[in-house]
Amino acid sequence: MISYTPGDTANALIAAATINEPNSIVDFCAGNGGLLLPALARWPRATLYANDVDRSSFGTLADATWSFVNFLDSGFDDMVRDEFPLTFDLILLNPPFAFDRAQLHEARGRFADIRCSLAFAFLFTALDYLDADGELLAIMPTSTLKSERDSTARRQLAKFFNSRLISGPRYNRFPGLDVSTYLIGLRLKQEVKSAVRIADSRPSIHLPWQLTRGAISQPKAKRVLQTGRQGWIHTTSIQSSKIVDRYKLPASMLDVGHKVVGEQSIVLPRVGRVKIGDIALTSRPELLSDCLLGVTFDDRKLARLVYDGLKDKFSSFAKLYTGTGAPYITHKIVSDFVRKIVMVG
Repeated sequence: MISYTPGDTANALIAAATINEPNSIVDFCAGNGGLLLPALARWPRATLYANDVDRSSFGTLADATWSFVNFLDSGFDDMVRDEFPLTFDLILLNPPFAFDRAQLHEARGRFADIRCSLAFAFLFTALDYLDADGELLAIMPTSTLKSERDSTARRQLAKFFNSRLISGPRYNRFPGLDVSTYLIGLRLKQEVKSAVRIADSRPSIHLPWQLTRGAISQPKAKRVLQTGRQGWIHTTSIQSSKIVDRYKLPASMLDVGHKVVGEQSIVLPRVGRVKIGDIALTSRPELLSDCLLGVTFDDRKLARLVYDGLKDKFSSFAKLYTGTGAPYITHKIVSDFVRKIVMVG
């Protein structure tokens, strides 16, 4: 069920915001802009972003940057990457409601493994874009407060976010619809903010990890297994999460500078149909082929945390390999996934 937000409900939600001067405001289910219009009236200098699956619905909000993509589509980030920032100061949400209680849905991002109602799937996906100091304001169906299918979702929400009930359940917020809704505000808990700030730092600020793409390329027919400790590794070197083979560097490459990842680095394929056993944690410095990415950490404990997180969330991570030919993954997508693991780890 999709319903545009009545003016009085939208005004009540915006009036309850505790954030002072948001620079970026987004509604991922913007409809005709009913939530963004009162937000613009309160913060006229803010930059607005809007998304809706229906191109005909955007109404009068001409000053916003618009996209028209299914928000739960795995390709959403790729389709909006040139227009939308990575995070937002204020997120507004009136998600679609579905009343088929037998159907379960999945969010994208770090909460992708949670099966829940459609409204919660939209909420959790939206929370992936929330700035460390940002706020999310949402209109939610009352069923999400007590339904069994959302019990796991509620526990995860309480674990990472402070929530406040802006206005309790009521039936009259959407005239003509027999639906009870409530208004809620969410902000990150203080204890997880520091990790988010580190992960969201700009490139000029040192991150607790470095991402490297290998540079060695050699045809398969010319690869010679290295019996000593020297050599370089390829995707075929990794079996069952162990580095079992290394290849001998040709004489022409011996004096060339090569990209090395250190001990306790995560190595993973850049291209191909990745399997969980294709990801390994190094026990020594390694030279990488151009088909591998390496993530090197300042802290061994953080390396292990992210490695375990990749394994635990592998089904979600594997879906990020896309492309019209061979599936591939980008530096940005890997870095974003690492950031999300650090945030909740």
